[in-house]
Amino acid sequence: PWRPAARTPMIRTPQQERIYRLASKLPGRWPWRVAPWLYRRTHAQEAQSTEAAVLALFRQHFPDASDATVREWARLHVNLVAYELMDAIALRRVGCQGDVRLKVEGMDKLQRGLKAGRGAIIILTHFDRILTGPIGVAQSGVPVSSLTMEIDENNELSSLEKAYFHRKISTFDDMTGGISVKRNRSIKKIYESLGRGDTWTILADALHPEAKNKRAHPFLGKTLYLATGIERIAAHTDSALLHVTSFTEPDGTVRIRIRDLEGTPEQAVDQVIQQLERDVRERPWAWWNWGLLDALTTPPGG
Repeated sequence: PWRPAARTPMIRTPQQERIYRLASKLPGRWPWRVAPWLYRRTHAQEAQSTEAAVLALFRQHFPDASDATVREWARLHVNLVAYELMDAIALRRVGCQGDVRLKVEGMDKLQRGLKAGRGAIIILTHFDRILTGPIGVAQSGVPVSSLTMEIDENNELSSLEKAYFHRKISTFDDMTGGISVKRNRSIKKIYESLGRGDTWTILADALHPEAKNKRAHPFLGKTLYLATGIERIAAHTDSALLHVTSFTEPDGTVRIRIRDLEGTPEQAVDQVIQQLERDVRERPWAWWNWGLLDALTTPPGG
């Protein structure tokens, strides 16, 4: 059966490693053109289970959509999983004009925030090609650091899977010009870095079961309960807050939208989740957290 963890595509066998390394050497956009076909063969059970699971969720949350429409959304979701896996393998080609072209909109908004003498927190969500936003910002001239997952401490990962994630994060850090700090480590380094005027990315809609402080956000007729870490860090450091979202277009271009956020840190995060809801309603297939929706809508202590 499909599990929420299956939403994170990864290389699990030496054979998959060889196949994807070969595919990643294809010229131009071909690695991403073949990615959906390849993923459905190398990860067949995962792809089928994921497609069936999101299809059921789309039918539940969008009852007015036709059957053909929700089936197309489910297909596009699996395609997005395939693109993400190829992004991880061919990450250094992301942002190259002939490969995955990135089109950044609103870079001036981030630069204005930094010119004010403050650090900046780029708020991301689990929407579309998550890594492309920070890469696009870095390629536009602003190095970016990020919070990342715990790898070595995760006993559910094999040594091959751990190596896959380590390579992915190391390459990502090299491309963005920043560092990654694990979520379970002290955030003192983040405070100090923001105080020096650096830029960090943090995900707003991540699941943090251990978080003691959470706040409610209306979302798709339900209520998300999200950790308030971004708000606390922003309040402590007086950092500028911006919202970055990526959109994969039919021609393979990834459009990266940078939005200003207004008001207090709490109001800024509210704006991010409100925009996320609008984006999810427009492109349901592009949200990664469908499998975590029950957990995200469980009240603290529930």
